[in-house]
Amino acid sequence: MKKRAARLAAIVLACGMIFALGACGNKDDASADAQATEAQADDQVTGADENAQEAMSGDMASEEAGESTGMANPWVEYSNMEEACNAAGFSFNVPETVGSYVGLHFSVMNNELIQVVYGEPDKGVTIRKAEGSEDISGDYTTYSEEKEVDVNGTTVKMSGNDGTVSLAIWEKDGYSYSANVIDEENPGLSQSAMEEIVQAAW
Repeated sequence: MKKRAARLAAIVLACGMIFALGACGNKDDASADAQATEAQADDQVTGADENAQEAMSGDMASEEAGESTGMANPWVEYSNMEEACNAAGFSFNVPETVGSYVGLHFSVMNNELIQVVYGEPDKGVTIRKAEGSEDISGDYTTYSEEKEVDVNGTTVKMSGNDGTVSLAIWEKDGYSYSANVIDEENPGLSQSAMEEIVQAAW
């Protein structure tokens, strides 16, 4: 009887151990499954974030490309002064030549400003005219010498370096004028040469 009881106790104990091991195994499997599910969810979130960032970058690039390509050139070139004046809606008289510069280029900005270039834009003299009293020269250089000169009753502001004049600005009869020298070899004209331009431009 005692042997039978001992055997029964041993069987119960063995069954208990097997159940405990099974429970631990299931717990480990459940933990592993939970970790795998959590990792998969993290990967999905990370992928979604990366896709969103890529989409945002693409939109920004598209906007920047649109802005860069959407800006139109405000200058329109013309073959002669008559065409330029018709586009701007006012007349402009300028000297036939300036110094030794060869070539004439006519252009109008936004149908408001006429520009005549003697020589080339990077080496020559530019004369401009527009309605109003603003500085239309586009030259923001700081010159060491500045003075106001009276040219036939018109006050002209002349600026330059080393005794030469690189920029002249004046206003007459409701129009703004400017004459600008762009030439590294000869960065300025004499005052008398600039005065001749002022007298001839109207």
